[in-house]
Amino acid sequence: MSEDQDTSKDGFIVPAPFDSLSPGDCILQSIEGVQFKAVRQILALASPMMADMFALPQAESQKVPREETSDHLPIIPMQEDAETIHNLLVLLYPTSLLGTLGVQATIKLVKAYDKYLIPKDRLLLSVVALYNTKSALEASPIELYRMAWELEMMEEAKIA
Repeated sequence: MSEDQDTSKDGFIVPAPFDSLSPGDCILQSIEGVQFKAVRQILALASPMMADMFALPQAESQKVPREETSDHLPIIPMQEDAETIHNLLVLLYPTSLLGTLGVQATIKLVKAYDKYLIPKDRLLLSVVALYNTKSALEASPIELYRMAWELEMMEEAKIA
């Protein structure tokens, strides 16, 4: 893949370790068509739903050639946007935690965690920061309350 294939039409740049130069063995494709190269084993260990996805046979039309070998990488179409997939991967990979996310980005991330049955322990560390941000609390108190309630974060629900 060339460098321009790591940038979407709307300008989303896929950073390492999820770009085309990464050593991944599958491609997660966002709803906008942005592709993230990922390691199946990390995804399968994090999510039983993803483990089941990788167990299903892939049609040849849903694969792309792998540069270094003659085999092909499966493309996994996802219904999440590029930002949500990137945030999800950062939390699933053994990397540093995300910085503070906005309320809407966090809500999308919580939905993805629920959808893919991923334990929320690392997610909670990123979400807690929102409840210490006055601007987020003033702008979206109801969304933050609902999210705290769904995540069983009772102290944060009280704050919201």
